[in-house]
Amino acid sequence: MTHPTTKQDEVPTPSEVDESSPLIPSTPDNCNSETERPIFGLLSVLLIGVFVSQTDTFLVLAAYGSITAEFNDLKNASWLFSSYMLATCVGQPLYGKLSDIFGRKAMLQTLYVFFSGGSIICGVGTSMPQIIVGRVIQGIGGAGMVSLVSVLITDLVPLRDVATYRSYVNIAQAAGHSSGGVIGGSLTQTIGWRWAFLCQAPLTIVTMVLVAFRLPNTYVTTTKTWRTSLKRVDFAGAAAMSCTILCLLLVLDIRGDKIPWSSPVLVSLAILGLLFSALFCAVEKFWATEPIFPLHLLANGHVVIFYSVMILCCSTLAGMMMFIPLYFQVTRNVSPTTAGASLIPSVPSNTLGALFTGAYIKK
Repeated sequence: MTHPTTKQDEVPTPSEVDESSPLIPSTPDNCNSETERPIFGLLSVLLIGVFVSQTDTFLVLAAYGSITAEFNDLKNASWLFSSYMLATCVGQPLYGKLSDIFGRKAMLQTLYVFFSGGSIICGVGTSMPQIIVGRVIQGIGGAGMVSLVSVLITDLVPLRDVATYRSYVNIAQAAGHSSGGVIGGSLTQTIGWRWAFLCQAPLTIVTMVLVAFRLPNTYVTTTKTWRTSLKRVDFAGAAAMSCTILCLLLVLDIRGDKIPWSSPVLVSLAILGLLFSALFCAVEKFWATEPIFPLHLLANGHVVIFYSVMILCCSTLAGMMMFIPLYFQVTRNVSPTTAGASLIPSVPSNTLGALFTGAYIKK
């Protein structure tokens, strides 16, 4: 005799899992502690990758002076940061849909490969252009190591708990931001700046191996082929956006050399930037099936306010993290390690803010 199945008995198979189904099957309320154990175990592994990716910028900041001194190339040193951020801006909006097509696990592990490979290229590079190329590859991987974890959290936990679990991601990010300078300064002073890059590769590889064992294989249910599914990805919009940002960065970089604003090079780059931004808007409005930035969002006042607040917060955080250590190094003549330690007081405030915000949103 067969027994009728109940909703609690139904467990989705890998081919049936979509973004509305938890990767770890739900259980009755009296089993919450047992359910949370595998989630916390997996999340702790994913947060290693988040921490490593967020320490990267500040590891490089600590090694900045040593790198420019070895290659005698201060002019292009700003691209150690700009190239990474450019790759991050371009890649981050695409990873959600690519993970729908190829699976969260496969996509995340691919990004770990990019990040660790870029770290090795930077660590063994023999010229500034080689290191900049490595930074681009690192940026491609680093962006998804954070954003895909946020996507996975929505898969793993009920909607009411998403804010709480994302607060843990924010804590890992804040810890990475604050400790990166100290770690990078210590490595640069003791065994050399190259190890500020090379030390990231083994940690990323370990995370990749742990994810291979702990994260289930999941795909969004679809009857389409992957070639058809790829047409949903807004590659044209990403390309136009990257060209827009690149032109802006080049204008600021060249202007930093005290070239007048009336310079034909600056004017040409500014015009190109405007053309690419217009192309981006046209692609998002008329061409892209699923745009990376739907323009109709700008008609929503709440969304505009939220974006404005995020821009201000991120600008403040980036300015604090980059210029406070530099201030101590230049004006107080302290070591890179001591300068990096100046960011440690931001850890408790960021941690408390993340936990409070997550708990408040859950209510």
